[in-house]
Amino acid sequence: MKKIYLALGFGLLILGANAQQKAAPVLTANPVKKAVLLNDGSVAKTATTSTLMPSTFNTGGCATNTANVVYYSSWNSASTAQYTVEAVGYSFGTNNTTYTLSASIATALGTPTITDVVDRAAQKYNVTGNVSVTDVIVATAIAEGTGLVSAKIYSENAATKGPDTQIGTTATKALSTFTGYDAITFGTPVPLSAGNFFASIESPAIGGAGQDTLAILSTIAGCSSTDSLSWQFHVASPAAAAAVITPGWASVKVDFGVNLDLLIFPVIDIPTGLNSVTKGNLTLLAAFPNPATNDITINFGLNQSSKVEIEVYDVTGKLVNSVKLDNLEAGNHSSKVNTSNLNAGVYMYSVKSENAKMYSKFTIAK
Repeated sequence: MKKIYLALGFGLLILGANAQQKAAPVLTANPVKKAVLLNDGSVAKTATTSTLMPSTFNTGGCATNTANVVYYSSWNSASTAQYTVEAVGYSFGTNNTTYTLSASIATALGTPTITDVVDRAAQKYNVTGNVSVTDVIVATAIAEGTGLVSAKIYSENAATKGPDTQIGTTATKALSTFTGYDAITFGTPVPLSAGNFFASIESPAIGGAGQDTLAILSTIAGCSSTDSLSWQFHVASPAAAAAVITPGWASVKVDFGVNLDLLIFPVIDIPTGLNSVTKGNLTLLAAFPNPATNDITINFGLNQSSKVEIEVYDVTGKLVNSVKLDNLEAGNHSSKVNTSNLNAGVYMYSVKSENAKMYSKFTIAK
């Protein structure tokens, strides 16, 4: 299988460590521990440039350039007295860990093998007031196969602080159409009120006849806007596997012992007034006037001093304007962007601080 061969070339142990943590207490941990630092001994690949991702692309989350954006490909085969584990795939994309159990555990569970599949990933954001999400952008290193991918919005579970109720979903997008930096659009914008929400990317058909693979880019290990914003979903099978592998959502911090940010970005429509969205040290407020003619004022807030970069994209994803602001103090800021040379239409823009990045839209009317 092509995906396995790619993973074998890197010889990593990340997913094995992930599955071992999820499998406690019946399955003991593998003595090889690579979970503390995801990039310890791994091969990091830089983000692939596409029409939506210029060479100056920055993610926030400690990232300063494409060298800080990675995906982790994993393969692990190891044996203990309790099980033999085979873990193949991509962290924070689609991956699959299979345990072949010892006779005593197999008898107790009634099955010789169990699997732990991760088929969705999500990133957390916070709303003040009322906003809506029109699209979800995802940056990927590999998207291959015959399967379909969707983006979803979830509320936050008050107890676990992870994704809870699905409150919006896009139509599906074929893996074969991914370019490396893709916007998946909601048929109707998803309204959100005050509180936390998650933007997720989901690819339920892992492997199989289509050999489906989706590798979502992330910042390097240890680089994040704050604790436990990135989450992934575990599916344990057969049903007996739930006795030793905890199914459902788990934060990357819990799974791997370290934070990072996933390159999953909701595109947020922010009305004027007391409405905003926050991630890390960055708060995005409404731009005005909207619609604009000759210029538009981009508004944002920082809870600590930071450099800031604003980028404007047309409907094709082409970068049409950018503004760099150095050494801004904590507080609210405004930056006027010239739009006089742009045609009428809808434009997307991003605001990036030193540890976060967010997207919104505005319209130009002429």
